[in-house]
Amino acid sequence: MARSSSYLYYILYVSIGFLYPAYCSLLALQTKEKKDDQIWLIYWIVFGTFNVLEVFADLIFFWFPLYPIFKLGFLAWCTAPIGRNGAYYVYKVLPKVVLVCDMRGAKYKVCH
Repeated sequence: MARSSSYLYYILYVSIGFLYPAYCSLLALQTKEKKDDQIWLIYWIVFGTFNVLEVFADLIFFWFPLYPIFKLGFLAWCTAPIGRNGAYYVYKVLPKVVLVCDMRGAKYKVCH
């Protein structure tokens, strides 16, 4: 994200990647249904992982002219207001060793 200099890109990136999901997460927390909470929790896991990986990927891929558009498209796919959006599929594909803690033992356990 640091290499693109377009203000429109930054506005879209923050709106699609953070503001809209934060608003939807707040709405989901106000309902009694757990499924919408899980959907947005999965999104935030994928978004955090994406931001960490983007630091390294941006050093390589910023040379490609459509890279910012693909990043925005990926975020839009992950936040799509459908039951199984992109974040769900990315979460299912990413290795469980990185993303899921073993919570069978203590109430609060450090991920390994």
